[in-house]
This record gives sequence, structure tokens and C-alpha cells, in this order.
Amino acid sequence: MKIVFIGIIAIILIGSFSIQNVLGHQPDFKVSTSEDILKFCEFFYQEYKTLGVDTLVNHHPNFPNLRACVILYNHVA
Repeated sequence: MKIVFIGIIAIILIGSFSIQNVLGHQPDFKVSTSEDILKFCEFFYQEYKTLGVDTLVNHHPNFPNLRACVILYNHVA
């Protein structure tokens, strides 16, 4: 019983660190030119493919430009 209790606590601790790392995903550059916008959209592309547009926008409310990235993702020539 003691081993199971310790295992559950370990899983909770490891899970809490993983959640913090996922939510800590933010670009470390300024978006000011068109090249920066492309770099910004490339930064979030894998997360967009994994989560979808609504979840991505909900996870990153400080980046309203993400809606423009969705247009770019869907209309790449």
C-alpha cells in the first residue's frame, strides 16, 4: 500500500512539471517584420497541428496574432 501511495505522488509531481513546461511555450523574439511573423507562425505550427486552433488560442491569450497564423497555415502556396 505504501509503494502505491508513493507511486501516485510521484506521478502527480512528474505530471505537474510536464504541464508547466507545455504551458511555458512562448517565443523569445519580437514580431515586427514580415520575416518575424513567419518565424512566429513556424514557432507555433506543431502546437497548432497537435491542439487545433481553438485550444491554441486559449492557451496563448497574449498572442492575438495567432489567428493570422491560422490563415497562413491554411493558405500556404
